[in-house]
Amino acid sequence: MHMYYKFSIIVLTIICLVGCSSKSNIADLNSDIEIKIGYRLTENFNERYGNLVNQKFPSLNYSVVPIKEMINQVSDHQHIAASTDIIFVPTEMISDFINEGLLINLDPLITKNKLDLSKYQPEILEYARSLGNGHLYGIPTSIRGTVLVYNKDIFDTHQIDYPYDGMTWEEIINLAQLFPQDGLVSPIMLPSEIIYEIGRIRGLQAYNSDFATVNIANEHWEEVWDLVIIPMRSGVLSLEKSSFLNNEAAMAILSDSDAKLIEDHTNWETITMPIDPLYPTETIHTYTDGFYALSANTQYVNESFELLQFFLSPQVSQLEKSNRHHAITIYKNNPPLKIEQSLLKLNPASKYDDESLPFEFISAGEAAIEELLSSDHSTEDVLAAMQAKIEQKLLENIEAE
Repeated sequence: MHMYYKFSIIVLTIICLVGCSSKSNIADLNSDIEIKIGYRLTENFNERYGNLVNQKFPSLNYSVVPIKEMINQVSDHQHIAASTDIIFVPTEMISDFINEGLLINLDPLITKNKLDLSKYQPEILEYARSLGNGHLYGIPTSIRGTVLVYNKDIFDTHQIDYPYDGMTWEEIINLAQLFPQDGLVSPIMLPSEIIYEIGRIRGLQAYNSDFATVNIANEHWEEVWDLVIIPMRSGVLSLEKSSFLNNEAAMAILSDSDAKLIEDHTNWETITMPIDPLYPTETIHTYTDGFYALSANTQYVNESFELLQFFLSPQVSQLEKSNRHHAITIYKNNPPLKIEQSLLKLNPASKYDDESLPFEFISAGEAAIEELLSSDHSTEDVLAAMQAKIEQKLLENIEAE
């Protein structure tokens, strides 16, 4: 059967399932009552949910409030909450919304409506509760992230012990150097991103935004750069994803979008991404897009909660998998996916307060890496030139403002 027709059957089946259920609270609303749904952009919501919402709740009068535009225009979270009934709160804002009392505690509604949480990923719920001091103020629909994948056959051929969860970057890079080449391929992370992450874990600060100063040209950063550049020179560390797909590389950093690819290869296994020893249970490489929550200002608590349940329903999760919006939804997979198990072993980071580096650090970093790989210039000289270049560019940006 043609793939298009298979997908059409899946969609029609799901629409029937979500559209043929019993009468809801939302169906009882008067047509002049409007439920306001806060989402990134109106077009994004319509693409992801529009048809399903209309099928499930044909009499529902609703509008989509573009949260992204409001965030860009104002920083007042109360204004956003006051403009919505149900909100898809961005992950970076969820703690502020909770702490400012802008969201409803969902626990009483979960009990009242007998929402069965046992079908959800417990690790995701535990993470959500940790943000609300033990209470659920929002529930994410899915998780995203990256994992380390290794080829068991290649490790066996070289008689090298397999990698394991909770290794550091230094341990992974040292392990990769036990192979003649392609010990680790990283098509997801740029080499400069790996360098800056290792530096952050070591407590090195490349940039101070308060004083607009750059501090990359020193022996501590030189050591981090050499840790990555030396294996790149020998071909042990590369960016070629194809070498792993062709069973030529020992390890690779892959994303959740590669979930099916990983599952289909029985000789591949996954482990967690390298950790920060100070925070061994957390990672910056597992994250959620956002949390569905109810505004504390809504007059339609029951109706809004019904919509929330719908967005978290297995039917919608299944369609999202078909549409490839997310590979790892909040609903448990049975049996669990390899990539899912690794992503859920560590919590999304909550303790890192390191500021984001300006784009100039990434572009200048990649240029510096190319110079180090293609010339005999010393790391010391290249980093000194790189620091001067970034400082000049940041100064130009400040003068242009």
